[in-house]
Amino acid sequence: MALLGPNGNEWLLVAIMMSLYVVPAGFYAWMISSTMKLVSESNRKLAPWEPYMLLVPLVNLGYMFKVVLGFAESMKKELGHQPVGSGNIDLVKTIGILMCVGVLGSIVPILGFLLTIGGMVCWVWHCVLVYRFQKILKKEIDSDVLDAEVM
Repeated sequence: MALLGPNGNEWLLVAIMMSLYVVPAGFYAWMISSTMKLVSESNRKLAPWEPYMLLVPLVNLGYMFKVVLGFAESMKKELGHQPVGSGNIDLVKTIGILMCVGVLGSIVPILGFLLTIGGMVCWVWHCVLVYRFQKILKKEIDSDVLDAEVM
């Protein structure tokens, strides 16, 4: 009991630190998963449940590359014919890889702080790009529904 301290407030600190990771990671996994549900099954390189593997400690360090690359490939297959352009798809892939490198680089002793900040900036940018692709896919689905109703 002496390791816990006199008041036992260490558990509160651990809970706060865990929530600082779990909440954003859960939001990111949900965003990727909901976008993948909009992609037709034949074009999916990433199953909708796979982004939730990012919530598993240590597994996420390698799995985040799979999620980023699978998302980019799925978007390329799904929207390759659209005027969205492959440049935007390559951008989401590049920013995603930079995000992964920033997260992995956070364990480097001296440069870790700078890489963490860079990774966080790339994470926000990647979330914005994922949201844009989600909006494009929703518009495509809505227009398909309208076309089906007219016929």
